[in-house]
Amino acid sequence: MVKRIALPAAPDAAIYDPVSRRFYVASGSSISVISVASLKQVGIFNAGFANIGSLAIDSGSNRLYTNQLGTGRIAVISRLSGAVETEWNSPGVAFNAPMSLDVDRHRLFVASRTPGKLLIVDTQTGKLLQSLDSLETADDMAFDPGHYRIYVTGEHGVNIFVQQEAGRYIPEARFGTMKGKSSVYVPSLQRLYIIHAQSEEDGAGLQVYQGNR
Repeated sequence: MVKRIALPAAPDAAIYDPVSRRFYVASGSSISVISVASLKQVGIFNAGFANIGSLAIDSGSNRLYTNQLGTGRIAVISRLSGAVETEWNSPGVAFNAPMSLDVDRHRLFVASRTPGKLLIVDTQTGKLLQSLDSLETADDMAFDPGHYRIYVTGEHGVNIFVQQEAGRYIPEARFGTMKGKSSVYVPSLQRLYIIHAQSEEDGAGLQVYQGNR
């Protein structure tokens, strides 16, 4: 162990920004900011609500996006001041969970579990651009900037969406997995890694999918 940093109880979401070399950890309504360079906590933000479900970083605008599980609310936080700049609501969504971001095209992707939807939000205006049917059990999400694909993973499988020339997204594929929820996409390898927990039918494992070129 290199160092132990005390944080508020029950952390549930985290994200690392390689540009600023800072690690953000959400616990309840607070977001702890940790400097990887100094291995110290350098700040703490308040999202204005509890039960933070996911985080997304926009390095270009110094914004941090975070959502509140079960309400459809999205808070936009300034990473410079730590203050909430604005809030957006997602109508018809009861359990928004994972998030991802296309920084270059100003698109925030939010997956909802109840109902299963993929929401695409314009980060410049907060406007909801699209609402697409997706998994009811979304637990993680990844964006592939090289091929404009969104991977949504949950207990019931994987939903893949792809961007069209007009900038809108359509469903590309959907297939089952071994109830794997957490996932990571590695752009340099074009591979999607899905972790599944041990069950009565099978042991714990890691599934690896090769993305289409």
